[in-house]
Amino acid sequence: MKKIKDTVGKALVKNTVSKLAKGEGEEEEPMTTQSATTEKRLAFWKKGSTSEGEDGDSPSGSDEDAEGSGNLHYGEPDKNFGRTVFVEADKKTTWHVLLRVIEGRDLKTGSLRVRAYLEGIQKCTRICSQGTPRWKQNLVFMLKDTSLQSLASETLTIKVTRAKRFSEKVKGEFCCLMGAVIHSPGQAVISKWIAMRAPFDEEDDEGIHENCGFLKVSMCVFSTTSCPPRMNDELNDEEIWSGAQLEELSLRVRLFRLHQIADEIHRELDANGGKPIKFSIRVTFGGESAESSAEEVGPYNMGELLTSVVGFNQEIFLPMLWPTVISKVNFQLFMCKGRKKRCIGQASILTRSMYEPGREGFMPTFGPSFLNFFGFEKLKRLKWRKEKEKNMIQEGEGSKYLARLLVSIDCVDYIGESVQKTFIDHSSLVHSRRFEKMHRYSVFCTFFACNLINPMFASNEIAFFVSMGEYGSTGAGLSRNRSSVLGAMPDHDDKKYFSMPWGNHKPMAEVPGLWEEVDGRIERSNAIKKVVIMLDKVLTTAKRLGDGKNDQVASLAMEALEHMECMLARLKQSSDANSLSNELDISWQKSRNMTIEKILKEIDGFKFDETHLFEEMGEKVIRFLQRMKDHVSKLAEDCQISAPYIIIKMLASGKVVGYSKIPAEEIYFSENEAFSGEWCGQIRAIRMRWPTAADRKSRQEDFPSVIHVKMWFGRRGLEWSWKETIRPAEVKAYFEIFGYQRRGRLKSAWKETTEYTNEHGTENLAEYTTTSPFGWNYMGNWVVRNTHDMWVCSSDGRETCDDKVFEVQEWRDNEWKIIKFTDYFGGEIDKKTMHTPAKGWKYEGKWVPDTHQNYGDKSGWVYAISDVFWGEAGTVDNERRADHKFRRRCIKRTRKALDFRNQNFEAYEESLGDTKWEYATSQNKPFHYEEFSEDCIRRRRFVMEVERQKDIPKAQEHEMYFVPRLYEVHEVTTTWQLRCYFLWAKDLLPVAKNSARAFVRVTFLTRALQTLVVENSQNPVWNETLIFEKVLIPGGKRQISWNPPAVLVEARGERKDHSEIFLGRFEVSPTVICAPTDSRAKPNWHTLTFQNSKTRGAILACFELFYADKFNKDELPLMPAKKDVDSRFEVPGELRPKFEDFAVQVLCWGVRNLKKYQVGLPKTSTITHGKRGDARANDGWTCAALTRPPCVISILHAWSRPSG
Repeated sequence: MKKIKDTVGKALVKNTVSKLAKGEGEEEEPMTTQSATTEKRLAFWKKGSTSEGEDGDSPSGSDEDAEGSGNLHYGEPDKNFGRTVFVEADKKTTWHVLLRVIEGRDLKTGSLRVRAYLEGIQKCTRICSQGTPRWKQNLVFMLKDTSLQSLASETLTIKVTRAKRFSEKVKGEFCCLMGAVIHSPGQAVISKWIAMRAPFDEEDDEGIHENCGFLKVSMCVFSTTSCPPRMNDELNDEEIWSGAQLEELSLRVRLFRLHQIADEIHRELDANGGKPIKFSIRVTFGGESAESSAEEVGPYNMGELLTSVVGFNQEIFLPMLWPTVISKVNFQLFMCKGRKKRCIGQASILTRSMYEPGREGFMPTFGPSFLNFFGFEKLKRLKWRKEKEKNMIQEGEGSKYLARLLVSIDCVDYIGESVQKTFIDHSSLVHSRRFEKMHRYSVFCTFFACNLINPMFASNEIAFFVSMGEYGSTGAGLSRNRSSVLGAMPDHDDKKYFSMPWGNHKPMAEVPGLWEEVDGRIERSNAIKKVVIMLDKVLTTAKRLGDGKNDQVASLAMEALEHMECMLARLKQSSDANSLSNELDISWQKSRNMTIEKILKEIDGFKFDETHLFEEMGEKVIRFLQRMKDHVSKLAEDCQISAPYIIIKMLASGKVVGYSKIPAEEIYFSENEAFSGEWCGQIRAIRMRWPTAADRKSRQEDFPSVIHVKMWFGRRGLEWSWKETIRPAEVKAYFEIFGYQRRGRLKSAWKETTEYTNEHGTENLAEYTTTSPFGWNYMGNWVVRNTHDMWVCSSDGRETCDDKVFEVQEWRDNEWKIIKFTDYFGGEIDKKTMHTPAKGWKYEGKWVPDTHQNYGDKSGWVYAISDVFWGEAGTVDNERRADHKFRRRCIKRTRKALDFRNQNFEAYEESLGDTKWEYATSQNKPFHYEEFSEDCIRRRRFVMEVERQKDIPKAQEHEMYFVPRLYEVHEVTTTWQLRCYFLWAKDLLPVAKNSARAFVRVTFLTRALQTLVVENSQNPVWNETLIFEKVLIPGGKRQISWNPPAVLVEARGERKDHSEIFLGRFEVSPTVICAPTDSRAKPNWHTLTFQNSKTRGAILACFELFYADKFNKDELPLMPAKKDVDSRFEVPGELRPKFEDFAVQVLCWGVRNLKKYQVGLPKTSTITHGKRGDARANDGWTCAALTRPPCVISILHAWSRPSG
């Protein structure tokens, strides 16, 4: 900003025309440069320039000026000025500034030349000696490695000089900020007049200046990826452009308090030996930066909660020009130890999320709201240098949570060109405390599977931590059992990658925490996103239907638009009066309502437009839906959803090797389904990211692993929703004790003494072998479950089990009546047996529906025409039809043993003998089952189910709460068969020049298969079916059919040395088929994606997941025909596209626009055509005019009905 002020001055920014009289005479002087003394130049402009009139007209000058300027006038302020919102304006790239000098008017005659200066670069036109000079010449400035926001602060200087024999004299000059051009519509100013001012004398402090003519110019700014606008020199526009629409303001940033400081920082404070550690905040907005004073951590009373905060209570004023192209406001957190200061984290706010451009918009404002600071993990052999701190910050936010800052931002009147700081007034401090009221929330996360683990971690112990802010397991030294996953060595998937050994006991993490009220903002954003998701699905379906089905596309679009109108109308009327709102919430709500009104009017206009042609309807509908989707998606953005990310970290042997950050709004739960997040309670595949920027750049197509998780976030007290979501599974807590034994490296016998500790051997837990931890009750007996025990009986050590039967009902007299109870095959069961258990048992509770066998409606019913529900005759449906007369479901009842006794821990351990050990070479190495001579430590993992006590004093609720581990326990595991049909691919990346050797690798849960390699083709045809037999998936049929695990597909290229090349990947949900009446899958094109969402090529494939237990094996479709290679199958005929012969006709009219040296005056010409190397040439024809153009006909064998 100082550079702008020194170069141009405040009066020059406004760019007005002087009212002063003409100067006295002219004097020869050499050509001036931009290195003139800035103080005198600034004083000159301040003294000699004045503002325009209040009505916006040009200032009145002398009679000669008015007569000379003709009809030139100052235009009204452009309504579209500053309407463009710029994204990533801080990203450096190459920019081009085009200045087109057209003509001059009222310039004194002579050998005139125009010179332009920008960022130290000088360009000039040719000399023109006409009375009315006309140049029509382009001057282009190429600025490399420059950001748009830094370009906006540069000054463009245009000078008109008269050439002498050995020198040049400046006759007039014009200056403007490039921001005035950038904010103009289209980033261009086309055919406008600019007023030239007489040059000033640096030695004459009392000098005066005058207008000395006008220059007609065009200016534009464009990047290397865009084209300049069309320059229209003949545009008859008599408007004078001054660039005076930029306004000077001050951005006020209020820094209140730094809350919820991470435990890692508290540990560093405790380890500093009583010496004070202070913290400061640096705020950066474009080229302006200011830093608060350094403050210490102190106690703070936040309602009933006493916590530690850093109180800044300061406000910073940063000068700015409005409109602005600056893309974000950056905040850096510094830790100060004495004279040393280092940046430990950063946060940012996108500028476009704080304001709305235009006359109906509002100025930048934010908060009071919380801002979350994140830093980078401390990794060995990696130390950030001070001179590279800026580069570190530019890499973006890291994976380590640090603290939260309560901050607010607004705009005030311009108070000066320098940065200013002051303290916040008392009333504002009191007002900010309203936004610090905390509520109880919880995060639940189930790890369903983890596959595609990088081979470099094959021999490491893999663990996962879950955290949200300062709560949960935030690091290796700050782990809690309730929010972490027990470490284990991964298993090989039989191809390349590895997977975690998780069976029917899925690890679960719970992270309770205190957060401010964010429900209203999240619910509003999720409701809008539901509209975006609906439009996205409609667009995908419309594109898949193709151009030949305009009637279906139009019908689908009309239905979607009506649904969209209804949802937006409800959203406009809804208001959350209970939530705490600030100025930005109110402003966005008004802007959002106006935008919704415009969208609804546009939809009505499109629906009832009679000018649409039927042939063009499909393409118009797709374009319109895409535009509506873009408009609505912008409404869902809210920068004040301040809940921090849920972070999942992957650790290999105690080191962070990967992480993933999940926004809380994506998994948020609301009792109104329309307000819940897209992924609330659903299984999703998440790719872990590398923790360092160096790994992300060098391993662009690799990643640490892919985790399949089911997550939930919501208010405390709504946990019932999470339990309903994971049904038929149950949440169970287990207390674990590890029994360690050791031996010397040169000894073969193990020591008899056993240490009973936690996983890391840091805490003695021997006392809990006989007594339960505080706040918990033991349930059942001790059992051994080591890290690689996947499929285990969840009732081990329990005194209960479940009996199951099938209830059959018949439709009689307009109601359903029970007719019998049977087993699976229809064998009738006596009702007395259902109420009288065997000797030594007793029933508890009543017969209830079994959610594990629930594949039907919500109550578990399946329907049939007869009472036969098995075999070929037993065709069932999960929805009732008119001809269905029978239905059945599975019910269960809990049976309890009467003579059950709890077993002593010592007695159970003695009964094990020398079995059920797992071994390792040392404490920090991964454990395995087989014993080797180099193993020096072994252990058993004893677990017992525990239950939380209900009469715990409120002050002691947190004690021992995080000790047990949580699991999602599935009583029943179902068997499935996955079939993957691969037909062919198109436009794959070549492995080498003009060649390709491609295959496909499929990973599903813990297993992987791959196709054969097809050589020498970038469009390989596989025609192969991959079959995953006997896939065990925990959960009920209905839950899996509703939300199946994702199938991960990679296209790979193989070199001759058997090394692989990445050709893209995609993930897809298979079509679940549990009954013969379920719909089969159809082949679709799946686009291959790369890093940064880039795409190249696609694969035609489909995927089917069949329910394949021992009772319905005969209901599966027949196996496809085998290929010539053993154990390889073709794609079934019913899934292959139908091929037909098509004639391609080409009319060759002749050749034009070829240079003579390119054709060499040929007498005849030929045209070559063909496909896949099959080239043909037509008969020759002369170059003269053709009366009968030759016709080229080619026969193409292609599929008639593409599925995608």
